[in-house]
Amino acid sequence: MTDQNLENLEFEDALKELEEIASSLEHRETRLKVAMEALERGKILFDLCSKRLEEAENKLKVFAQNSEKN
Repeated sequence: MTDQNLENLEFEDALKELEEIASSLEHRETRLKVAMEALERGKILFDLCSKRLEEAENKLKVFAQNSEKN
């Protein structure tokens, strides 16, 4: 998946894929190369999820601040 496709990936979809990767690594004997690729993908998805959560938190803070002013 390209960076552009990642930017369009919804939080819930990224989280689901991340959970699938974690489950796969926990419950299967995986070849080292495949495991490393999955970990790299997982890191990318984790960073994306963290970014999306931070963006949502910032929006909520702004909304709360604006609500307090009114």
